[in-house]
Amino acid sequence: MTDVDHVGVAREERVLSGLRTWLPTRAPELGAVRSVRPISGGRSNLVYGIDTDDGSTYCLRCSTSDDGGAAKAIQREYELVTALGATAVPVPTTYAVCTDVGVIGVPFFLMSFAQGAALDSTDALRAVAPGDRATIGAELVRALADIHGVGVEAAGLASLLRAEPFVLRQLRRWRGLLTEQDVADHPGLESVARTLEQRFPGEPRVALLHGDFKIGNCLLTADGQLRAVVDWELASTGDPRADLGWFLASWSAPGESGTRIVPPPGRVPGYCGRDDLIDAYAGRADAPLDGLAYFEAFAEWKWACIDAGIRRRFSRPGHASATRLDLDVVGAELADRLARADELLT
Repeated sequence: MTDVDHVGVAREERVLSGLRTWLPTRAPELGAVRSVRPISGGRSNLVYGIDTDDGSTYCLRCSTSDDGGAAKAIQREYELVTALGATAVPVPTTYAVCTDVGVIGVPFFLMSFAQGAALDSTDALRAVAPGDRATIGAELVRALADIHGVGVEAAGLASLLRAEPFVLRQLRRWRGLLTEQDVADHPGLESVARTLEQRFPGEPRVALLHGDFKIGNCLLTADGQLRAVVDWELASTGDPRADLGWFLASWSAPGESGTRIVPPPGRVPGYCGRDDLIDAYAGRADAPLDGLAYFEAFAEWKWACIDAGIRRRFSRPGHASATRLDLDVVGAELADRLARADELLT
């Protein structure tokens, strides 16, 4: 057993022990906890499957940090998902939240276990029967339109509203994270940002935004039926075209061959292309989509900024990670995304 394995087992044991004490006082109707198992994990959040004595399974979403900011983020996401449970947006049912790091070491919340999987690899995309692939994109983009149709204030989410437009907030944030070396290596990071700032079309409509809507954050059944939209930690408010542009940047058009770290569904036979997604969204949402190319370019630039951060972080001498990452692929995706942003803005 490796050091990483030991850390994982110790963490699971602490989660199990903490939940056995905490759950009976907060959600006794769920029963006694029998076992805990990891489902997924990233840099900011981990997800565990929680099995109870009556054979039921629940999901525990927790932070990877124990600081005050993590507690606020978990509380915010819990309240958001809880509020969306009363809307047409498919989300897990929430049960309880805990910001006391003394329970399992980090803040967390408990929710229902959605019967579905994230199609976030080529193998997962190909595992869907060819006859079921064509409708998945349209189903996801209709859910995105439903997210944008949520009444922010009516749903009790007015705290997400901001005076400054979403795109301008994001331009400022991501430019601030770039280093001089990032820009020296890829001048397009700055030149595209300047163009986006100069051509900002305003924010004629403000809607609830998921912030990271893509197929990997949607849980689907084996035959491609959407069960839940997850990972709401980046949710905000702003122009809904920004969310749609991000989703389109995560997809692909048939025949495209630019480098991508995560395989775009549009490159697997049977899945629809970007134009089909736009048509399906337009058929569901009551909102104009003129100027969409700008928001696609913004998404490509933002993704390039993320790639720059990945390259910088994983290039540090002695960087330790359980994940093997090809930095050449990251750099190639960064360049390809900047090139597409330029093309969209031309």
